[in-house]
Amino acid sequence: ENILLDKKRRPVLIDFGISRDLDAKENEDVIVGSPAYLPPEYIKGDSPYDARGEVYALGATLYALLAGRPPRGGVDTAHILRSASLEAVKPIRRVRGTISKDLASIIMAAVAQDPRNRYESVGQLATDLRRWLEGDEIAGRPGSWARLWARVRGQVAATVGLAVALLLPLVVG
Repeated sequence: ENILLDKKRRPVLIDFGISRDLDAKENEDVIVGSPAYLPPEYIKGDSPYDARGEVYALGATLYALLAGRPPRGGVDTAHILRSASLEAVKPIRRVRGTISKDLASIIMAAVAQDPRNRYESVGQLATDLRRWLEGDEIAGRPGSWARLWARVRGQVAATVGLAVALLLPLVVG
């Protein structure tokens, strides 16, 4: 409903449902926006709506477009609001397995439960989407060295621990 097509059939976002007077005192008892697309920290009242909230809303829109359903679905608004504070978004590749790993990484970074794990701005999200479209490495997914280290770091730590445990009696004694 908030994404229309212009005369050249390009999508145009018309409203995220959160427009308000920024100088007006915010009513903390009122949640403004479509619940399935609102960031969990805003729903819970932990923080005001900010740039990372915009990242979440855009990520949630992308999620819905590609998965065929919003990231937080439910039978009613109350369920959606409760799930925002309790559950992370289901990985999009579990909903639609044909989505590329890199695109899924971008979307899941955008809808991360913890705002510190999201892109800092919509511009950063757009940059990663552009990189993905051009076939370049994205920031939302670690590079090959980082992926290799993630795979072997437990083995390295265990080996170092074992070496210390074996050598410590020799050095101390």
